Amino acid sequence: MNDGSCTCRSGYYWSTQCNICTYPDCKTCSDGNSCDTCVAGYWGQTCNNACSAGCEGAVCGMTDGNCTCRPGYYRNKLCYSCTFPGCQTCSNSSGCDTCSLGLWGPTCNKECPVWCEGHVCGMSDGSCTCRPGYVWYAGQCQPCSSPNCLTCSPPDCDTCKPGVCFNCLTVYLGTFCNDTCPLSCSSIGCDRESGACYECSNPTKYGPFCNKPCSEYCTQSHCAMQEDNCTKGCIRNHFGPKCDHFCSEHCKPVANGSTCDGEGRCVLGCVDGFSGADCGTGMFLFVHCNND
Repeated sequence: MNDGSCTCRSGYYWSTQCNICTYPDCKTCSDGNSCDTCVAGYWGQTCNNACSAGCEGAVCGMTDGNCTCRPGYYRNKLCYSCTFPGCQTCSNSSGCDTCSLGLWGPTCNKECPVWCEGHVCGMSDGSCTCRPGYVWYAGQCQPCSSPNCLTCSPPDCDTCKPGVCFNCLTVYLGTFCNDTCPLSCSSIGCDRESGACYECSNPTKYGPFCNKPCSEYCTQSHCAMQEDNCTKGCIRNHFGPKCDHFCSEHCKPVANGSTCDGEGRCVLGCVDGFSGADCGTGMFLFVHCNND
């Protein structure tokens, strides 16, 4: 600027030159008498008041010190620490609004039952969703009737019957998950009710229980689990989804491959005397006879 004036940096104000703000906790000021804004953690006209220790981010209102209290504190003009150490949030000194992880009760002084999923339980009664293999019963998470259960019903005290399993670990099945999937099933497991495999452990087998052999005409005897169609194509001179059709004997030979394609059409055409895509049509040969 032509008159030598400038914009002063934070903590200074302009009066003929840049002068430092009078009060050390001013962030900005317009003169030496007061502050415009305060550095974090202070409030007041001269920034001489400290924000409450419970203010979120140590930030509070410039004029009155009001702030949003951080977790574990409640507001009553200032932020006060919650009375009970297990409180996550509170509105006053007499109790908690929410509890820290793993605790419950009006003053968050009770531990959630063992085996609660994520150590989370209801604040009012301590009830929870149990971890896999456990069911909520009689005020706590109790183990399912079988260690192979993922989820189950509680026991029936009226009939003294154990709870049944709703879902089993991968390779188990049955009402109580005590039966194992057929060994022919892959590690993906099987249907809990029928025991049918979700996938075969051996690609040369097919069927619900993976106990039927794939066609020998499939390449490497590999076939699909459900409909036994060949998955790697056919061996030489065979065609069709199941490779159970033979290429025509009237196809011209191929040195290193099948004489027909996947639709049964001859790759190199027909031998003499036959025609058609699959060489299935015979041709009459006319021979001229010499009567001499």
